[in-house]
Amino acid sequence: IRLGYGDTAEWFRMHALLREHLIGRLEREEPARLLELRRQAAALAHRRGMTAEAMELSLDARDWPEVVRELEDECEALYQRGEWGTLAGWIDRLPREILDREADLAITRARLAAKFSRSQECLVRLDDVERQPLGPEQKVRAQLYRGIAHRGMGRLSDAIAACRRARI
Repeated sequence: IRLGYGDTAEWFRMHALLREHLIGRLEREEPARLLELRRQAAALAHRRGMTAEAMELSLDARDWPEVVRELEDECEALYQRGEWGTLAGWIDRLPREILDREADLAITRARLAAKFSRSQECLVRLDDVERQPLGPEQKVRAQLYRGIAHRGMGRLSDAIAACRRARI
């Protein structure tokens, strides 16, 4: 809870049961207000550098443009830090129609499937991605991860062919 205004505002914690009760009440009585409060809290968390909290709040608020922006900003850093499960979980919470429009995030999710040794899942995700228009770099990345997935399945000739298509 944040009380006060501007620089004089202070942060306080509340008991989890009270928090759950208040959120449940808002969900029942004022769902639009709850979404707006979550959006505001996400913006505040983002300004304070609280990336994970901002992302969770944006996801809970179903503020898809903000979620996509935050993921695009943080995606590679999360991957490099090894926060693969967190990144995959956030991408998985996006509605299907968002992933159908956001090829980079869909390719990243396929990359994570390969990283988790889920080669078949990676290939299925890449099949979905390649149904949408892709830029040259996206095509290269998709073929690269396709090659990695085939290698993970022991299908080396398919892996080599995918890498050749990527012109690596």
